[in-house]
Amino acid sequence: MRLPRFTWLLFAMALAGCQLLAGIDEKRAAPSADAGRACTTNQECIDANDHDASVCVHPEGTCQPLITSTCPRLLGSIANDDVLLLGFVQDLRGANAGTGNARMNSAELAISEITATARGVPGGANGAPRPIAMLACTENADASSAADPEVPGRFLVDTLHVPAILGAGNSGTTIQLARDLTIPRGALLFAPSATSEAITDLQPRGASPRLVWRTAPSNTIQAKALRLQVNALEAAVRAQAGNGAIDVRLAVVVKGDAFGTGLWSLTQAGLTINGADASDPANPSVLSRQYAAAPTSAEMASIAAKVQSFAPHIILSIGTGEAISGILTPIEAGWSAAHPTQAKPQWLFTDGGQATQLLGAASDMELRTRVRGTVPGSRGPLYDAFVNRYTQVYADQPPVTFGSAGAYDIVYLLAYAAAAASTSTADSGPLTGARLVSGLLRAVSNDPSALRIDVGTLGLLHAFQELQSGRAIKFTGASGPLDFDAAVGEAPSDIDVWCISQNGPAVFRSSGVYYAADAGALVGTFACPRN
Repeated sequence: MRLPRFTWLLFAMALAGCQLLAGIDEKRAAPSADAGRACTTNQECIDANDHDASVCVHPEGTCQPLITSTCPRLLGSIANDDVLLLGFVQDLRGANAGTGNARMNSAELAISEITATARGVPGGANGAPRPIAMLACTENADASSAADPEVPGRFLVDTLHVPAILGAGNSGTTIQLARDLTIPRGALLFAPSATSEAITDLQPRGASPRLVWRTAPSNTIQAKALRLQVNALEAAVRAQAGNGAIDVRLAVVVKGDAFGTGLWSLTQAGLTINGADASDPANPSVLSRQYAAAPTSAEMASIAAKVQSFAPHIILSIGTGEAISGILTPIEAGWSAAHPTQAKPQWLFTDGGQATQLLGAASDMELRTRVRGTVPGSRGPLYDAFVNRYTQVYADQPPVTFGSAGAYDIVYLLAYAAAAASTSTADSGPLTGARLVSGLLRAVSNDPSALRIDVGTLGLLHAFQELQSGRAIKFTGASGPLDFDAAVGEAPSDIDVWCISQNGPAVFRSSGVYYAADAGALVGTFACPRN
């Protein structure tokens, strides 16, 4: 029998207190006698698997070990048979492993907060909360392998039957995972960082259920900010040279995936350099080069050499972490010898460049003065509180980068969606992607009368009480206000202009400038802060 909702609230408050950061150490895959064993409870499978993480998969009624080479971490605990097990897919071993691991830590932080405050999600057996756990998987087998999100995706969706996945690592892998697996299987895919405009059209507008959501806005907004930043840097180069008639050269290096090619296509439409159309192949002031989604070192070296020879004043990098070691590092190392009389270039990155590799390169204090980038989202009190909490818990781990706040928000949103779905009398079966989406719509309501709930523990129990009472809430995240358009599963966002702290340890900071999406203009004055 389900306890009254108020009784559940008192129960959760009484149990609140101890924080559980329950990530299980990484293990390599090995055959297990536990796999396929008949079972009725998770604990039977854990005991049979030498006390390592396993679940009793239903409706098959067979044991399945969780920790493999592809899925090396469990966030939370799965001993309770009523656990809400979710999936997580990011790059945990490839070129963007620092970013992926920061997102994993952010998801774990949210799980630990929900566990410590409420012991899980309301709506479990006999009115008790349902614990939350997330199996963290990598889309890159190692540093040199191409990303393949379908390998972990099939394990999560087909074998474990998770109703939702937090992922994937970038726009290209998100599109692949959604198109080939999660949409056909009816699972919800919630992306923390994918910005490709192609994601909007993975399902028809207004499709029900909308199975692809994201906390990052479409590239159409970021492209406008990039154009304005290119022109701002063009003016700065002219001012530095003291010669308004100088021909400013722009080099653009693009990753050949959905994110890179899509964002560059949007950015160059309307972009000018020296007053001429940047998309005109005859414009001698623009050099554009594209590299493969999984480039070889030889390919990157060849492109870096071409860019170096072009002697650009501005370099726009539309890629991810691979562009730091493959493009920035060799150009910076060889610049003075190649161009002894020309100042080193200004570097402009997108959100993909906000990677741990760039912080490593920024041990060069002078380089920091020439680096800036764009990233979706606003930097307000909720974001600052998230960063402070993350830094306290993960002081020796990869720092917060783009997508970290989104991953943190998504865990809370999935918890609220599950809480809302548990009150539905129309469908009381297993928690599916469609049921989660139905609950999610009540957690991101745009109804003016809906109670505003900020991400974090402060409003957690109140939010659960509202949702269990059949009412809606208006969720506000660390990654931004998240005013979702439910027809496409995404929210508009301002674009922050970031930089690297001008002293001390290298840290990504807000520059004081942002692109206001509603005004269509840059706001603020660029002044990169010191630590």
